[in-house]
Parts: sequence; structure tokens; C-alpha cells
Amino acid sequence: MEKELLQVSIRQGAIFIAASNLNPQKEVNHTTSVLVANASKLGFTFSEELLRAVNGLTPRSKMDILDTLKTITGVKKNWTPLVKGWDVPTGESHADHAITFFANLFRSKRGTRLECGHIIPENTFPLERYNGCPYCGTPFEFGKIEKMGQGSKLKVLELWDDAKMQSFFKDLLASKTALDATQGDSLKILLKHFALPEGVEVGMKETMVLVVDTLIANDKGETAKVMFKSPTDILRYLWYKKTGFLQIIEPKTLVQRISKNNRHLHAAADTSGIALVKSKADMKLKYSRKECKMVAAWMNHLALPVETSCEIMHAKRG
Repeated sequence: MEKELLQVSIRQGAIFIAASNLNPQKEVNHTTSVLVANASKLGFTFSEELLRAVNGLTPRSKMDILDTLKTITGVKKNWTPLVKGWDVPTGESHADHAITFFANLFRSKRGTRLECGHIIPENTFPLERYNGCPYCGTPFEFGKIEKMGQGSKLKVLELWDDAKMQSFFKDLLASKTALDATQGDSLKILLKHFALPEGVEVGMKETMVLVVDTLIANDKGETAKVMFKSPTDILRYLWYKKTGFLQIIEPKTLVQRISKNNRHLHAAADTSGIALVKSKADMKLKYSRKECKMVAAWMNHLALPVETSCEIMHAKRG
């Protein structure tokens, strides 16, 4: 089973099982009982429909489900604090860090050498208070989680088939509000595993840019042409890749802002002139032959006359 798709469905309170893997069985087998017991420790339980579907999966697929649940709940992370009794100050100072830095720089033979390779000089860090290296933060001791549940009430997971996953995919694309980080990550995963649904209008310009960027990253740049309705959309994407801004802002406005951000009252610390020259150089557009060919294909696919396209792209040509 694809763990990424499992992760997307669990975020929505469900578990995705493809139609090809559905093989319901009446009698609950041993591996299903073990999965349900372990999932309950993590704070999850299965609906009746999902239980029947999971019962027909292979033991390997069941292990994938449990492994994904553990990843999402953070069971595999190390929760042991670096400092023992972290609420009591260790008394370390900036001088301790400086002494340790020079001791490691000149390979001092005095001090305690830790597993990570760093040397901690005497009378600097109280090593008995640490579960790892106080200089680089590498942990040496790993604790186990004593309490794994998510409260007294278990979260019921439902069954998601291909139709429900596709429906969620379309909802993300058609959303009239900007997607948050989790939704954006889910959309990227779905674009990686499924083809772009036909007849779905993207609700937000931010979503459109995210979709195009993901398709190009997955070597599907040719597919991205259906996302563009006008040359402004193409310009928006190109500008986003250049500056990181979804809004189309004039280059001179960005250059002036960068210059102002580097001003200083003290003349020696004022780097606005250097920033101005550097930002002007950075604003120059450079594209490879592959990128130019891809953008030209997008322009040719637009259902607009060439004159109208040029006018929209160059609104201030006069």
C-alpha cells in the first residue's frame, strides 16, 4: 500500500484502500485482531465497514497501516529531553560554548570526548545533567513513551475507496479559500499518484500555482497547460518561481523595498547601495531551452488571439 495516500486519508479520519485490494472476509483473522489492538493503543479504532475491508488485506498491508499510524502520532520520535530536570538551569554560559569551540578547533586532549566526537573541557558543561552532547545537541539516550493514547475516546476511522479519494482531490482543487500547509501537502501527494481530474475548475490562483509547480516537479509540465486561462496566469507562475510572490509586483517596487530594508543610520553598516545593485542583477530573467519550450507550449494552448495575449501580458507597454 502507498503510505503517502494512507497519510492523506488518515488526516481526514479515514483509511484509503484501493478497489484492487478489497477482498472482504467474514471471519476476523489473527493479524486483523493484532492491528486493531495496536491501533487502539494509538487512539484509533475502525468502523465496521473498514474492519471488513482491512480483514481482507495482506499482513504486509496491515503493517503499512500500523506503521503510518505510528508515524502520524509521533510514536517513533525520541521524547527524552536533552537536559535531565530541564526545569532547573544548568548554569552554562556563553564562555562555556566559546571554550568548547576552541577546544574542538585545536583538538585539545584535555576534557571528555563524547560519542558524537566533540570534546567537552572540564569545568564547562555539567555532563551529568545531559542525555546527549551539550555542544551539538546529539541525543545519546532514547526513552520510551509510557502513555500512547489520545484521551479516553477513540477516533473512529472510516473506509475510503477510489471514489472518495477522487472526491477529496476535486474538493482541494475547487476550494475557494487558500489551502493551508497540510492541505497543500495532501494536494501534492495526490497529484503525484493521480491524473489531474477533467472538468474541475481551480478555485484559487494560489492553488493553480501549486498544482503547476507540482506537475513540473513530477515531469508533467505538458499536462499543466490546461491550468492556464490567460497569459497573466503564466506570468503569475513565472514570477512566483522567480520571486516567491504569488502577486505580480513590478520589479522596481521589489528593488526599492530590498534597498530600503538594507538601510542603516550608521554609514558603515548601510548596505543599501550594494543591495540595490545585487537585486537589479537578480531580477534578470534567465530560462533554459527546456523551460522556454514548455512556456511556448502553454502560450500556444491558450484560446486567445496572439494580439490579445500580448496586450494582457504587456498592460503598460505604452
